[in-house]
Amino acid sequence: MVGGGCAPNARVVVVKVGGSVLNRGSDYFAAAEAALARAPPGSLVLVVSAMRGVTDLLIEASHGDLEALNAACYRMIDAALEVGGKELAGEAAERCSEKRGLAGSRDPYGAARLVALGEEVSSLVLRGALSQLGVEAASLMGGDAGISAEGDPFDAAVDMSATSVAVQGRLKPLLERGVVPVVAGYTGVDLEGRLVLLGRGGSDVSAVVLGSALRADRVVMLTEAGGLLTGDPRLVKSPRLLERVSLWEALEAARLGLRKFHPRTFDYVTQGLSLEVSGVSSPRGTIIDDRDSGRPVKMVVVNRGFTLLELAGLKESLDALAARLAGSGYRVAALEAPPGGGSALLAVEGPWEGLVEATRQAAARVKAFPGLASVALVGYGAGRPAALKAALDAAGGSEPLAVFRGAYSLGLLVPDEGAVELARSLHESLVVSGPWR
Repeated sequence: MVGGGCAPNARVVVVKVGGSVLNRGSDYFAAAEAALARAPPGSLVLVVSAMRGVTDLLIEASHGDLEALNAACYRMIDAALEVGGKELAGEAAERCSEKRGLAGSRDPYGAARLVALGEEVSSLVLRGALSQLGVEAASLMGGDAGISAEGDPFDAAVDMSATSVAVQGRLKPLLERGVVPVVAGYTGVDLEGRLVLLGRGGSDVSAVVLGSALRADRVVMLTEAGGLLTGDPRLVKSPRLLERVSLWEALEAARLGLRKFHPRTFDYVTQGLSLEVSGVSSPRGTIIDDRDSGRPVKMVVVNRGFTLLELAGLKESLDALAARLAGSGYRVAALEAPPGGGSALLAVEGPWEGLVEATRQAAARVKAFPGLASVALVGYGAGRPAALKAALDAAGGSEPLAVFRGAYSLGLLVPDEGAVELARSLHESLVVSGPWR
């Protein structure tokens, strides 16, 4: 085994392995090698997601679909067999068998344990890959690593105070012995000792929480894209890799729905911790830290499935309404209450049919405009007054249904059918080659 404890002042590096890079057993070897290239045993902590598509199957299984559970388990067991032979495959099969009785469970905590099976087995398989490479590793659930969280069992919020103490006590002894902790992302434990999930995409949160608790040098997120791009390659022409993005810009992009990040990822970043988004086979990626640099408008973020709500005669605050909608599974991307009165506007992502009923008690009159998309510019320059004129000029004068401003963003709400054309125009004119500063 590769051993040797960490040096007295060694800085920890947390590497998160995303599900987008895990499709088969061989991918775990590639991820392990990529992680070891960034930090040696004794300084390395790994956080791993479920294999691509497995969480979706497990969510279906939590509703009682045994075929979905079988499909997820077959994939995970096959990957374990490829990595560690019959012994590791047997361990993965045992974990699957233990959770089978949770399919269709009415207990939300039982359902959460089933959905977390993807990360649980993934941590076993990645531990197995490290072992095959001669590195001693320990497979841990988030709660075992010290992550404490409270709230909804599927969307719990981390208690950083309790977590920091527990993580230090549980992971530092492993690092000092040269053991690589392999933590199942997305998972934590509440005060009752029950497994809870940190929200869909919560492995990002796990990695940042561990990095902050350990006062790590940086958190590296290994993704298929290999970094943050100026736009979605499926929508815009020739998007470019961003070398550096500030924490505030990344936070705004996550809030606006950039799928690479859980919206709460940056809530747990402590001073001095930098993030890096890169690929398994590429050393170059995107650095995210507390510096503003590069072009003032860095990316275009497009999200579909929005409804614009126009609320007259508000009976509760917009913040309270947004929190209530979020608790019902909606995502409020933007809100605006004109200071002089008049109708308030909310841009809400999610099935629109129930929105009017969900907001009826909050206002005297509610109008809903479904079938919309959010096209947002992100960057320190996007919040400047001149950004709106430049964006409307690039859009050919077409008026959006609503405009939402943030300190580091400018969002335009438009009919879905025009979103891609607008995104391409904004990307070309303001992000890639535009002269505007």
